[in-house]
Amino acid sequence: GYLLWPSAVPNPHKPGWHAPRDVVGELAAAVRRRGMRFGTYYSVGLDWTWEDLPIVEPVDALACVPRDPAYAAYADAHLRELVDRYEPSVVWSDIGAPPGFDLRAFLADYLRRVPDGTINDRWVVPPAMLARPRVRTALSAAVRVALPRLPEMGPSSGHPLADFRTPEYSSPPTATNHKWEATRGMGAAFGINVNEPDDRLIDPDELVRSLVDMVAKNGNLLLNVGPDAAGTITEREALRLRALGAWMDVSGEALVGTRPWVEASATTAEGIDVRFTQADGAVYAVLLAPPDGSTVTLPGLAPLAGRPVTLLGHGPLDATAARDDLLLAWPADAPNGPAPAVRIGLRSPTERWQSGRSQSP
Repeated sequence: GYLLWPSAVPNPHKPGWHAPRDVVGELAAAVRRRGMRFGTYYSVGLDWTWEDLPIVEPVDALACVPRDPAYAAYADAHLRELVDRYEPSVVWSDIGAPPGFDLRAFLADYLRRVPDGTINDRWVVPPAMLARPRVRTALSAAVRVALPRLPEMGPSSGHPLADFRTPEYSSPPTATNHKWEATRGMGAAFGINVNEPDDRLIDPDELVRSLVDMVAKNGNLLLNVGPDAAGTITEREALRLRALGAWMDVSGEALVGTRPWVEASATTAEGIDVRFTQADGAVYAVLLAPPDGSTVTLPGLAPLAGRPVTLLGHGPLDATAARDDLLLAWPADAPNGPAPAVRIGLRSPTERWQSGRSQSP
């Protein structure tokens, strides 16, 4: 419930419960100077100054959503203040929304102010029955069973007015026809945790492969970065961001401005998992591991034989049809990165997306 901007909407339970410095405004200006879009997060469902029920079981988080009508008006006023002051491209809610909150009315006013604004799916009002401890205990037991199956279950349905869905630490098995965004931290939680050992943070190569997998399935990756109290991004998180940046510098055209192909994934005859995207007449095959042999066999891609084939960051590849498959001659001096990307077909030069990166969201 602590606000990172000097709000004109006072907290009735904790006077002055906001930052005197306009952190949100300063960050918005810094982001936009780099040509990027800016979004805001507001925890509509949780505010410890209004409801401090301890979270012991998973479902307790939903039971913490304040049911006081005054809270719905309080949260609504903050959201409108964020929109009026900062015109965010994304308004990202969390946990749910209080009874009486009118999302449709807020969304109408938001889109009048920011016509291309977007919202996520976490605006659902939790059912009143969650106030009963026995109900929460039973539902929490079911949630614990379902958690390991989240990747195969795919993104949740979310709110019907949402622009995108937000699974957490998971990715669906195949491409979806709706937009989604997997949200995760560098480690097992969000924000900075100095007590979390380095080996609990996501491996840099796995982070690259995870991004590729998500984009191929019509998703985005929302990666939490937790600066310390001085605002500094720690080295162990920075090296993971640099790993993403280094891969994007070489192979980013396989993701930027693309959409899912007819198949999201396959496995080569050599046993390497592949993810596919497409853009501007080109198909991209991104290998989730570097080959250790002289050939790569892409299953079912023989109809693409005859098109120019390029290993991004290296150069042209020889490609021939082998029955139903496309056989690539893999160069011995190919870069040994975590996810080599192959372009099959024609597309505008790589400089097209690189030169436009500072202007794109």
